[in-house]
Amino acid sequence: MESAIVILVLPLVAALGWVLAVLAREWGPHRVPILCYHRLLSRADARAGLVRDDERMWVVYDDAFAAQMAELARAGFTPIDLDDYVAIRAGRFPRPPKPVAITFDDGYASNYTLAFPVLRRHGFKATVFVALEPDEHTREQVAGVDEFLDAAQIRELAAHGISIQSHSLTHPVLADLDDAAVRHELAESRALLEAITNRPVRHFCVPRGGGSARVRRWIRDAGYESACGFGRGTATDRSDLLELPRIGIERDMDLGSFLRVLAFPSSAHYRIAATIKTLPARIFGAQRARRLRDRLYTPRLSPWFTTHVLARVLLVLGALWVAASVLAFVSLVDG
Repeated sequence: MESAIVILVLPLVAALGWVLAVLAREWGPHRVPILCYHRLLSRADARAGLVRDDERMWVVYDDAFAAQMAELARAGFTPIDLDDYVAIRAGRFPRPPKPVAITFDDGYASNYTLAFPVLRRHGFKATVFVALEPDEHTREQVAGVDEFLDAAQIRELAAHGISIQSHSLTHPVLADLDDAAVRHELAESRALLEAITNRPVRHFCVPRGGGSARVRRWIRDAGYESACGFGRGTATDRSDLLELPRIGIERDMDLGSFLRVLAFPSSAHYRIAATIKTLPARIFGAQRARRLRDRLYTPRLSPWFTTHVLARVLLVLGALWVAASVLAFVSLVDG
């Protein structure tokens, strides 16, 4: 009986301890949601069959993005870039009302053609993490749907208040590279971007979930002031500047879910689900996890893997687990 109780109770206690730790990370007055976008897609073009519409994870429709930005403005959020964020953390810049950081990964042309006009209309700051020479795999993912920013577009974005920062040079899984290759990706991407924008590049985003303790060390040694791409959730004053969590915005996230995920406690619910989604990459590595994802993310199954749907499923399963554990424990004690 004692062994049964231990087997039953310990996993539940460990899970509850983790949930409480997540709640502690998400709670507090100094929260800054860092939103993570990738590319945008014209809904009108998709409906007209002009572009394919089969990406389930890293795309947001242009009208949904416009509605999200309008809602940020209506709700009184103040978009900041990562220079502002680091300065706020250091006490060099006053914390504005309801700060939020808007970031884009990879450097897609749709950031310029579809997102930039919306950002300019609202006067919003944003950060685009650019991989200037994306590898073949990265290009194949968007062939016929999107392209990548050219130097002229990057310069125009930078000239109008969009922060251009590094997403490596070729968009590899950095954890799979040797030290010399990682150093090259970090240094060369910065040098080329600074030459294009004539502005300092101080911030980095780890591509393709390829972060590790070794990669973090090289990011630090390269002199970057902050780094994203290591985890999901809301950044707070307790967040490591070189492991800033972000909130991934997915295509099936409706406006209500978008607003809720910006605030506690829904942000904690999101962080739990998003963290669980990253477990395959942590366990099997980024490459194997991607292959597993490609098999599972079929048109029929992929809606179940969006973070906000997974969060609801986990909430139900968690409640059932707690109820079953309590009933089993009571039964063991009475027996």
